Amino acid sequence: MKGLINLETIIIFLIYFGLIGIFVTSLNNSNELVKEKTNFISAKGNATKCSAIADSIYSNSGGKVNLEDNCFFEEGKIKSKKEKETAEEETLTEKITNSKKGIEIGVEKHYK
Repeated sequence: MKGLINLETIIIFLIYFGLIGIFVTSLNNSNELVKEKTNFISAKGNATKCSAIADSIYSNSGGKVNLEDNCFFEEGKIKSKKEKETAEEETLTEKITNSKKGIEIGVEKHYK
């Protein structure tokens, strides 16, 4: 009878530690998901900020601007990248070019 109690105790502890392991693994997976979403939200905020700046410059005569928020122009949209996550934002103009120091916004002739 004493051996059976020890066997039951060992089985219960193994089940208990198995459940703790599953719980810790699920927490780790949720932390990775939160990090991915945080990076996407940060990239989306940067893209929105860069788009607002580009639209403002385009509407007010144009020029050059240096953006330090990892913003770039691609496929007609301003995009920002944070680690693996990329976000994009629409812009008023497609007269934007990428350069080493930032982006350059072209100006319509009627604004000059």
